[in-house]
Parts: sequence; C-alpha cells; structure tokens
Amino acid sequence: MSILALQELRVEKTLQEEQGPIDEAIVKELMLITPETWDFVALDVSWESSGGIEQFPHRITGPAGSKEIPVPSEHLFQLTRELSLLFLRRGHRWKSVRYEVRVLPDDSWRYFATFSYS
Repeated sequence: MSILALQELRVEKTLQEEQGPIDEAIVKELMLITPETWDFVALDVSWESSGGIEQFPHRITGPAGSKEIPVPSEHLFQLTRELSLLFLRRGHRWKSVRYEVRVLPDDSWRYFATFSYS
C-alpha cells in the first residue's frame, strides 16, 4: 500500500478528541494564574463582533468575597482563540463558554465547560 493510500485511511479525530487537550490546557493555565487560596475559579469567555472585529472578553471570578482578581494571561487568550478556531473549522460558533474548576479535598481538581451557541 502506498503512503498516499495510508494517509487516506487515517481516521479523522472527532471534535471532542481535538477539544479535550485544549480544554485541559485552558484549565491548567487558569490554575496557574489563580491565587493558591482559592478552591474555586470560573472563566467566562464570550464572543462578540462589532464592525467586523471579533473580540473575546475574558472574566475570571473566584469564591464569594474574594478580593483578588486574576488577570488573564496572553497564553490563556491564545488558548481560547485556538478553541474558537477549532469550532469554526467544524462548522460551529459558540457564543460563550464557561469553565468552572473546583479543587477537591485531595488537592486534585475537577472542571466543567459549558457552551452556549448563537
């Protein structure tokens, strides 16, 4: 079998298979910029377009009453842009996404991502 034929047999990854590593990278970056004292953090990203210019405002929130507000890193912006481009390649456009990360008693963490669509 030729190399070309082998390449054609290659199975394309699903959206979920491509999205998983991006989600994990977003969560890891979010944890890096989150104060160590927090046991919860949420990242809200929305997609906006005005005059043909796309914007992705990021908002980070923590436990109720926390006074520290982490600033999104450039790497976090790059990762959420990568996520948006992945969805666009697959013919989807999300309007917003919310990542919630909770630290568990054993110091591991669990995250959830919730998408809303136009």
